[in-house]
Amino acid sequence: MSERASKFATQIAQTANDAIATVEGCSDEQWKAITTAEQWPVAVVACHLADLHDVFFQLIDAAKSNKSSLFELTQEDIDAVNADRARTRADVSKTEIIGRRRDTGPRLSALVAGLSDQELELVVGAISGYDLTIASFAELAVVGHYREHLASIRSAIGN
Repeated sequence: MSERASKFATQIAQTANDAIATVEGCSDEQWKAITTAEQWPVAVVACHLADLHDVFFQLIDAAKSNKSSLFELTQEDIDAVNADRARTRADVSKTEIIGRRRDTGPRLSALVAGLSDQELELVVGAISGYDLTIASFAELAVVGHYREHLASIRSAIGN
């Protein structure tokens, strides 16, 4: 196990646990509150976070297995997917999100913890022409982007 992988795994586990604690503390009214940053209900942002971990798990698994997992997206593609998810997942339940986090969070953390430095440099895709390695996706999206959205949820619920 690499030190970098261990660091990412710890951060992933912590963000998943923070999300669970935040979602568990939401009242029904807070769950429907609109976030300032995304202009989505808290429920949709929480679902987006759960989706992010699910996608990352699949990308790592495919990259390690040498399956064709490479994606190439533009920011417009990402925005379109996010807008579609915001429309279709507004009714997601806290129970579903908590269950997904309790399942995927530890599995993703364990998967990342077992990666070598070489595996962290596997390219999983590209956004607007920039290659994303497992390490860069972990740092930018799964840790950084995740924390930004979690802060947005906390702001919307007054936490």
